[in-house]
Amino acid sequence: MAGKISSARIENTAAVPNNLLESYMEECLGSWFKRHKSSAAMQIGSANELPTVERFSTFSWVQDFWEIGLVQWKKAPFVGVSPDGIATITVNDDDAPQIACVEIKTRTAPSTIERAEKAAEKHGTKVICEFNDEVFDNCVPQSNRIQVLHQALVTGLNYGVFVTSKVENKKGVVLQSVVVKITEEHKQEHSQRLLSVGRSLLGWIITSPTLDRGYLVNEDFPDWVTEPQKKAIGSNFKLWCAQYIRIKGRGNENAPFKPSQPLSTYKHVKQLDYNKGKWGLDKNTETCKGMTVGAVSFEQKYVHRMIAALVYNHWRCTQAQQMSAWIQDTQRQNRTVTFKGIRRKAWDTPFDVHVFHLSIAALKDLEVQRVVMRMGLANLPQASPRPRSPVPVATQGDLPQEVVREINDYIANRKKVSLRRKSELMHMTQSHI
Repeated sequence: MAGKISSARIENTAAVPNNLLESYMEECLGSWFKRHKSSAAMQIGSANELPTVERFSTFSWVQDFWEIGLVQWKKAPFVGVSPDGIATITVNDDDAPQIACVEIKTRTAPSTIERAEKAAEKHGTKVICEFNDEVFDNCVPQSNRIQVLHQALVTGLNYGVFVTSKVENKKGVVLQSVVVKITEEHKQEHSQRLLSVGRSLLGWIITSPTLDRGYLVNEDFPDWVTEPQKKAIGSNFKLWCAQYIRIKGRGNENAPFKPSQPLSTYKHVKQLDYNKGKWGLDKNTETCKGMTVGAVSFEQKYVHRMIAALVYNHWRCTQAQQMSAWIQDTQRQNRTVTFKGIRRKAWDTPFDVHVFHLSIAALKDLEVQRVVMRMGLANLPQASPRPRSPVPVATQGDLPQEVVREINDYIANRKKVSLRRKSELMHMTQSHI
């Protein structure tokens, strides 16, 4: 946007037509809030940026390199820039080190790569020039020239480095590094053009009243702002204002400056909590078998769902106990607990197996109650409630001998039992009871 405004060469604020401001605002809103899908060239450029930085940092004339993020112009807080980095460089061997903005562009199209290679062949892999001179125009594409100037204006630096690279054998290769000296005259000219439109376009948003209030009212908007634009700006201003005040402070000039970590998306705390539990929710549906209910009344369906919820919760609690023991055992062995391992461990107790265990335990508990009632012990006074104990082992005489033997063998050895055999055992036990 800075390049478009500067290229428009509007010198007088009063001459900026409202329809042009409206058009510029629409472009700003699209850039800020709409989702953009990266092209293949953009994805390659992003992936190649770090290898190019590593290669660039090894040059003898580069002393240091830092990432910088988004920075704000002190003179006009509605103007910012985000160079790829800041470097301390030696322009000439005898000169003192200079601090410069660094902009990296990866060329992917054959035509742009060929143009960059020809410029490097003609002027060298390291070029020293001034903004807008012949060498600068030959080495820096027109679409990137204002970008180099704008970075110098916002940061207050007098040098910029434009790095052109390509990907070769899956590695970043620096084709040319253009060290550009930007004069105060060029920065002043760019500043006048930028502010002639920028103050009317965005200056009304960042003011003391709006920052103190924390939200925008209808009177804050200029007449040329459309209703959809008002809605988009007003709804996002609250979050932006809160972040702005958190970083820069408000009402206390001595407050420490607190830059934030790189952010791509803001999320509400409730959405964050939901996302944290999403994996568990997904696993809950993945490892369950759906149970269909026929044409029954609402009350019957409600009872069925309550029983299912109880069984599901019991299943998850059992898994949690097993998982906790496994995690502790893994940590004692100085091994790493991974999500893959947790998922694999969760499959050790699938839902249908747990229901079988729970059903057998419930049937055996019912059999104990039947024996107690048969022996006439149910009406005896009890000093305290019957203590909860592990699932009782089936005993001779309470259940069919075949069922007793197989259940005890299963409990002792954890042998696998087919679903068909489970059904037969449960049927035999129910018939006996």
